[in-house]
Amino acid sequence: MAKKKEELRRRRKRNRDIEFLNDSDDLIVEMISRMKNAADEDRQLLSAGQPATKKLSMFKDVSALLRRADLKSALIENGMLSAITEWLSPLPGHTLPNLIIRDSMLTSLSEFQSLSPEVLQESGIGKALMYLYKHPRETRENKDKAGRLINEWLRPIFNLKSDYRTLTKEERKQLDYEHLPKRRNIDNEDYNHRDINRELDGEGKGVLRPGDPGWINRARVPQPSNKDYIVRPKWRVRENPNGDDDDDEGNDDRTDESQSLNRRRRKPGSSGFGATSRIEGHIRNLTNSARRSHAKAARAVPMSIEGRNMSL
Repeated sequence: MAKKKEELRRRRKRNRDIEFLNDSDDLIVEMISRMKNAADEDRQLLSAGQPATKKLSMFKDVSALLRRADLKSALIENGMLSAITEWLSPLPGHTLPNLIIRDSMLTSLSEFQSLSPEVLQESGIGKALMYLYKHPRETRENKDKAGRLINEWLRPIFNLKSDYRTLTKEERKQLDYEHLPKRRNIDNEDYNHRDINRELDGEGKGVLRPGDPGWINRARVPQPSNKDYIVRPKWRVRENPNGDDDDDEGNDDRTDESQSLNRRRRKPGSSGFGATSRIEGHIRNLTNSARRSHAKAARAVPMSIEGRNMSL
């Protein structure tokens, strides 16, 4: 008896769900038709020089329908994206739709999940968003919304799985390993499994090295490399211009090189790096000549008011 009641309850619930979906589909289809008619009437009113208020008059009903989370899939299946495209398309004279409508439609579009490329292409919503994104009078906030939607929708079209701008260093490195091409067999199948240590120790057979009988010391055609380069180069630019940043990798090597260079350039009896360089010598000569000319110009000339010691 309990099983029959449970089965009857499930059947009634299934019937109610079917009736609810049918009623929702009828409501959505009717709303889409009204939205398209309102968009056409606004274009006609604006062409006649009258205020376009048809879309604003039903804006509350449309917003309430788009906010319902239980109808997202039904909205997509019944063609709501095409109606939103009509509302976001430019009006005659390249006039943008109302700002409230644009802001609300972009927010509603961001709430739709798993939009297939076929649905996007049939609705034409991408062209409408690109027009808003490139329009000079569109607000920065709406441009950012449109840009995020365009980037998100283009990924399934071009088979892009992730946004590389949000990946960490470890995730990028893991992607590099995953996308490595398969190593090619140049000579035979055992080429990749060759023991390098045995080759270096001389245990390899048939390989001539310098000093072996039959070795010819001449240039040879370079062989193609089968290595996969995945190690990213280290950052070598110092953030501190004084060079006293101890955290930078490779600082010790550069310090040793600079010290050895200083010792090579430093002469006996000099005070430091570049003390006897030509540029410093020129600067010193110019400074001395400027001082001498200034001293000559500033020297006082004795003169007598009475005219003594003057040749007549």
